[in-house]
Amino acid sequence: MDVRPSLIIMGESGAGKSALWKTLAQAKTSAGTRVVVRDVNPQAVSTKDFYGSVSLETREWKDGIFSMLIRELSDAKDTASKWIVLDGDMDATWTESINTAMDDNRVLTLASNERIYLKANMHLLFEVRDLKHASPTTVSRAGVVHVPEGSRWESFVASWLTAREDSAQRTETIRVLFEHYVPVILHFIHKDLHPVIPILDFNLVQSLTHLLDTLLTVDNVPKNAPDEKTQLETYFVFGCIWTFGTCFNTKDGTDYRRLFSNWWKASWTSIRMPQKGSIFEYAVVQSKFVPWADVNASMMKSQQLMLGTTNEMTVMTNEMVAARHIMELLIPKRVPVMMAGPAGVGKTALMRLMLSSLPVTSCLCQFNYFSDAEGLQDMLEAPLEKKAGKNYGPIGSKKLVYFIDDLNLPRVDQYGTQSTTALLRQHFDYGHWYDRSKLLLKVINNVQYMTCMNPARGSFAVNPRLQRHFFLIAMEFPSTNALTTILSTLLKGHVELFGSGAFEESYMSKVIQATLELHRKVKAAFRKTAECFHYEFNLRQLVGMFKGILLLDTQQQIDQTIFTSLWAHEAERSYSDALVSRSDAAAFHKILKDVCKRFFKDLEQNEVLIEPLIFCDTWNTLGDSSYFRVDDMDKLFSNIERGLAGYNGTHPAMNLVLFEDAVRHVVRITRILRLGHGLLVGVGGCGKQSATRLAAYIENFEVFQITVSSEYTVAKFKDDMRELLMETGMKERKTVFLFPDAHIVDDQSLVLMNELLAFGVIAELFPSDARDKLCQDIRPAAQTAQVAEDRDT
Repeated sequence: MDVRPSLIIMGESGAGKSALWKTLAQAKTSAGTRVVVRDVNPQAVSTKDFYGSVSLETREWKDGIFSMLIRELSDAKDTASKWIVLDGDMDATWTESINTAMDDNRVLTLASNERIYLKANMHLLFEVRDLKHASPTTVSRAGVVHVPEGSRWESFVASWLTAREDSAQRTETIRVLFEHYVPVILHFIHKDLHPVIPILDFNLVQSLTHLLDTLLTVDNVPKNAPDEKTQLETYFVFGCIWTFGTCFNTKDGTDYRRLFSNWWKASWTSIRMPQKGSIFEYAVVQSKFVPWADVNASMMKSQQLMLGTTNEMTVMTNEMVAARHIMELLIPKRVPVMMAGPAGVGKTALMRLMLSSLPVTSCLCQFNYFSDAEGLQDMLEAPLEKKAGKNYGPIGSKKLVYFIDDLNLPRVDQYGTQSTTALLRQHFDYGHWYDRSKLLLKVINNVQYMTCMNPARGSFAVNPRLQRHFFLIAMEFPSTNALTTILSTLLKGHVELFGSGAFEESYMSKVIQATLELHRKVKAAFRKTAECFHYEFNLRQLVGMFKGILLLDTQQQIDQTIFTSLWAHEAERSYSDALVSRSDAAAFHKILKDVCKRFFKDLEQNEVLIEPLIFCDTWNTLGDSSYFRVDDMDKLFSNIERGLAGYNGTHPAMNLVLFEDAVRHVVRITRILRLGHGLLVGVGGCGKQSATRLAAYIENFEVFQITVSSEYTVAKFKDDMRELLMETGMKERKTVFLFPDAHIVDDQSLVLMNELLAFGVIAELFPSDARDKLCQDIRPAAQTAQVAEDRDT
């Protein structure tokens, strides 16, 4: 820095780059030379917001954040050292305009032709991970300091131990445990295992210290206890298992978590783990390992959640209890948590259940391909209010948790950067971001982050410099025991409505086993391909199948044959309806017949798998919500024809010929309308819209459709969505939103639809003043429903 106006500090996350320049600044200040530091992440704002821009309409110049900072420091009259830290990936988009300020010219030329000179006491510091996308012209102008990763985690642990208020003896015991366990575990991970997403050693060790801060307390391990060392090692072992081991799940057919469990039992014997089951099946209570099921029995009960417009049930399995327990330890310590795993394993449901049980306010940020830093900043600032000076925070004295779903989904630019990630890093590393219009610093306090991501989607992983802040918990498809718990819980309450002793427990056990066997065979038989990319069978199909079973009318006479027939019908709806060819459908029916013969061999198969196999709520009369098996096809045809006649009497006539396949499609859609949302796939003109309109009429739904023109834009689509949600939410009208592919004028409309389907809301759809009016209008209904008044909900 004595010979160059600019400096590049590069190295992996956790190597100590920030610590180096901060230590140097403190040392210079202590020596009598005050250092003023300003920081900004160039990737967190657009280029025009970074440098400034000229308005095309008024030709007026608007400053950018960087030009504002450099002018402010250049105009200062004092002689203090002034550093501008540019903490973000280097690429040609923003670095080429800064080249003349990096060399001995020391001048920044803006688009307005203004030239700002860097004084001799001003320096530019670039903190980067690598120089992969930096041009040689830029790099040659700066001094470069590479900080190797080495064994930086050891230095970090030493600092962490120093900061803890432990006795010298306890500190030494913990240090020895780190030296004994951590290097061996890291070596095994590098050699034989593959984490769910790439993760650095420093990230793992830092996460371990966060968890140990919650475990190695005086309450858990009293001071001067006779067996203090053994107790410390027990909690340390538990911390290692749930830090290093939770980074793994089943990948490419290999269960790496099980490999880790088997290796641990064989390698570490000083603290004996129970031999039954996996090491992940046990918690530590009073320095002893006990099954998770015994930790908190109340958490194993099913819990009702109101998520947006959807009433969902979450069944707490052992795996979910364990993950929730770990999060309950970390969240009060303000440790960010990241849950990673494939689709349909319950990441979002568990996270939202967790947040709903805490005394905090939560803010959902649903990422999509088009998410950017500007939109993210608007979402993050929505629940904040201005405090004193530059400080912002949640309303009143509340604590706010940002829940970011699909963290890795935003578009990656040509240089491998996501602007959303850059903005989050700006806040994580420096505690603030900038107001893009007023160019003012905003210090954000009393907030923390929780995230979920699917490593098989989007950018697959996230920037390690952001990821290192998170405690990683990998989620996977539930085990057989967990699935048995989930499905049994769903069935038990409904079956009891048929009266005590309606079904033997052994029969219900067969239903569960048959379901799991069917799912396993379907998943193995129908693999996802480029042509059949939707062949992804997970927990959603199982739950959807059992939701259909729960529609069964409890007032009817039910025996095992009828119930098994219903089970087979719902299996067809959940699996067979998604298959794209007759050969695949035939293969599924063969699997279904084989499973029925194996598990229900005491029943007459021709009575179970009757043809046609149809359950619907129009089997008896129209307007009857009773869901039961169709034994009289003529009666069903008559009911559907009467429904068509009723529709034609009140709507523009549809001249439909109701042959058997058409009737089957109509009753399938009526089932979908009772359960959720549907995607109808077929060639043009095959009757998808007509069948939907008829099914909606039969189920007493209104049909809403947008009107597309050559001038139809995403903004107009949002207007239509506001109108739709006002009709359904404020006026409580049952409505089908019919959205054919011809109405998709922009891919962003699909992104908005995805948010609506997943969460029941579209972020930032209503402006702030409109939300205030909505809260006022809905307050009487909320009070009647005894819902607590909270604007954030």
